[in-house]
Amino acid sequence: MGGRLSKIAWAALLLCSIGVQVEGQMKSMENTQAGASKASAANDRFALALFDAVKTPERNTVVSSVCVSHGLYLAAAGARGATRQQMLTMLGKDDSRGAVDAWLKIAHQLHGDPQRDLDLSVAAGVWSNRGVPLQPGFVSIAKDKFSAAVGELDFAQPTSADVINSWVAGKTNGKINRIVDSKTLAGNILLLASTAYLKAPWTYPFRPEQTQDEDFTTAGKSVRVKMMHQNQDHPAYYGEDDSFQTLSLAYGYGDVAMWIVLPRKADGLEAAEKVLANKGMDGLLGKRKTNVRVEIALPRFKITSGFELNDPLKKMGMTDAFSSHADFSGLTEIRPAFLSRVMHSVLIETDEKGTEAAAVMVAMVGAAIQRVPPENVSFRADHPFLFMITHADTGAILFVGHVVDPSAE
Repeated sequence: MGGRLSKIAWAALLLCSIGVQVEGQMKSMENTQAGASKASAANDRFALALFDAVKTPERNTVVSSVCVSHGLYLAAAGARGATRQQMLTMLGKDDSRGAVDAWLKIAHQLHGDPQRDLDLSVAAGVWSNRGVPLQPGFVSIAKDKFSAAVGELDFAQPTSADVINSWVAGKTNGKINRIVDSKTLAGNILLLASTAYLKAPWTYPFRPEQTQDEDFTTAGKSVRVKMMHQNQDHPAYYGEDDSFQTLSLAYGYGDVAMWIVLPRKADGLEAAEKVLANKGMDGLLGKRKTNVRVEIALPRFKITSGFELNDPLKKMGMTDAFSSHADFSGLTEIRPAFLSRVMHSVLIETDEKGTEAAAVMVAMVGAAIQRVPPENVSFRADHPFLFMITHADTGAILFVGHVVDPSAE
């Protein structure tokens, strides 16, 4: 597909689910389409809804639904009554019984393996202000089920923010070094944190010497970007229709993949995102072609996104948790305890070698206190497109985002 690049539409929950071998990639696709389990299907619905709630059409955007989900399930473990039910319903769980354990079955599979060229992890942490009692049952769940760091700090001391930021930096390989400060902690009684980290090399890396300065068309203008190039014969997944092309690019040994949805039209990103919101990834797969040679042109990109999630989460149905009606009696004895502020920060960088991505969410708790010649096709991402990275075994969406301008961060 010729022409100049347009906005890179990153609808990326890091829908990581590529496979090195065709079997691995198709397993990933099957999980993505069928939802390997109700839990992963629920996570995917939440991921797409979250991305739709926070995206900015004019700017590159990326979120990590896995990171946010992990933190919210941790908070839900300490919620009761309508507060808990609203949280679980928003996360895609109609039945609260066993919902947290169902999520943890997915989370426990999101881990890396150096022998498979994959660094992948999710983590959680809980810090209470000095003198604030945590319910013993919640502490047990946090430590035993979430493998969370649990500690007590004096939120009035500047060093408390340093402790939390250091923990975040360690869990994100130094990609996110600061998420809170003394002002963030002031007036709150608890902090719940979650992180997600991914570092994965392409199964078939791009050759740096083939990267060129080329045009990318966005918002009616052209910007110069570093465009990577490679050809792939018989990719694990390539599909198309009159509106979109969809390509799967594998990482490592096939545990994770990036799915890229490239609109046919340079201004087609909004239409693609509407299909994604209404039909999920199934609506963007197009008609699969197996006997193709794909000439890929993909820009390097780096995106840094930060969000205040209070309003988006409220609009998605999680209202009581932010109000005086909140019931977090399973978390602490202090009444009323409520979520005062939820923040989310994400970074993703993709180049010739692969992808590195990191995310953190913090929730502050306050209280009122026969060999036929292959068809040659071109997959030239020189205008807005969607990308997703998914986890092969669970089908879980890890990050979601859109790129509108690869020359900007």
